[in-house]
Amino acid sequence: MPDQGAAWRERWQEKPLTIVRSEPDIDSIYILLATDQPAKLRFLLDASKVSRGATPGELYDASEYPFMLRAFTQVQVEDRVYADDFGATQSGYAPLRTSSDEVASIIGVDVLAVRRDETRAQVLRFYFVLFGFSALAILAVAALVRHLVRRPISRVLIAADDISAGRYETRTAILSRDEFCLLGHRIDTMAGQLAERERIRATLGLYVSSDRAQYTRISECVTPAEIVTLINEYLGAMTEVIEAHGGCVLDLNGDGIMAVFGAPITHPDNAERSLRSALRM
Repeated sequence: MPDQGAAWRERWQEKPLTIVRSEPDIDSIYILLATDQPAKLRFLLDASKVSRGATPGELYDASEYPFMLRAFTQVQVEDRVYADDFGATQSGYAPLRTSSDEVASIIGVDVLAVRRDETRAQVLRFYFVLFGFSALAILAVAALVRHLVRRPISRVLIAADDISAGRYETRTAILSRDEFCLLGHRIDTMAGQLAERERIRATLGLYVSSDRAQYTRISECVTPAEIVTLINEYLGAMTEVIEAHGGCVLDLNGDGIMAVFGAPITHPDNAERSLRSALRM
């Protein structure tokens, strides 16, 4: 008696076979039926590309593959590679239901383990290359950051050393637009202020003797501008006393004053005038 399902299987096998031939990672697509024997399944059709294709009606022992048997109730996907008479594959299974929602069979899809290993190797190579480029990029960025940070820090350190040595004309000359520029600007401003302070002190040295008593202590307690005001008030007051007694100021040497009595106008009591002027001063 001719096989009534042969024409049906031939017609339906073309569909999975077309998928198998077009997808390089798929080895087989097959449909299995349950039997009255425990853990024994029967092939309804099998479309295979690499492994040996099963003939319709051929029995398959699934006793070592419980996940395949569980596919009659829900979708199952293997988490590792299995090898049997049909080859080494990793498979997935799903139940096929009738219009009345009864499970009639299961459909299985085998993915070639060789292709999976090749894909894994490609992924690993990709990540190794990506890691290499990432490492090189990190090193390049680190070198750039080091250059951008080290240069302004070096300028700041050199400027600090020069300023501590009294070379107040030093400038950091940092032209960036970041915190280093702000720090450099503050240091340059401080150097300028210290240079101005030294200039004022040097100027005061022309009028105030370096041996003046307590001068250093006073200069540490007041600002340079206050010292100039103090000296001007002192010299002005002393000059007024001298001139009020008929004397003439000839020279100012630090806080010392040289005055003469009797010139250009002479008085009979020049000596007394000079003594009274000294007492008043």
